Amino acid sequence: MLDVGQGECILIESPSGTNYMIDCGSSDISDVFSKRVEGSLKYRGISRIDYFILSHPDSDHVSGLLELTEDESGKISIETILTPDFKGNDKFEELAELAELRGISFESICRGAIIDDGYILMECISPAEDPLRSDTNEGSAVLYLEFGRFKALFTGDIGSETEKKILPFIKNCDLLKAAHHGSGYSSSESFLSEADPEAVIISAGVDNIFGHPHAETIERIKKSGADI
Repeated sequence: MLDVGQGECILIESPSGTNYMIDCGSSDISDVFSKRVEGSLKYRGISRIDYFILSHPDSDHVSGLLELTEDESGKISIETILTPDFKGNDKFEELAELAELRGISFESICRGAIIDDGYILMECISPAEDPLRSDTNEGSAVLYLEFGRFKALFTGDIGSETEKKILPFIKNCDLLKAAHHGSGYSSSESFLSEADPEAVIISAGVDNIFGHPHAETIERIKKSGADI
């Protein structure tokens, strides 16, 4: 999880050589890709993202991806962008157009979509079909990752209502990415109980205007026994 202030950017490197990125954006750092993300990729010798998974097209999750797709230098290339179908959303449409212009495969994902590179298996467990386009947060892609015995759950910006709907699909995980930057309306007790994570990671900007992560969320996570 890279430091992008009030936003989110997660990098996953597979032993197969496949590189994944989940979201890349910030609401308080302009040019977040060039300022915060590009250096991390160069340090790791990464010049290609095979699968860029966009949980939803809000600015704090997509601004860096838009910046990257607008860059004509080709220093960092993207093979495939995967995201729930948010047709009609301005940011989604802009990204789709840029992807076509750059020759990047742009595909929609929903529950049941699987990526398996021989080492990492990534499964989408939400949204069920088309996301609720009037609420991009609740339509976020929720991803379950398996790497040997290690399991992780990435939750975009879903709230407790969506958490409730997907409880039957939630399995225990070692690592949970807290939904919506630690919002008080996410990471419900029932969800934390079902996921039963060893550790929870939260991405939020210092002294952000939203007050993320909320105190009640921190309390629920601590009560669940997970490290933060």
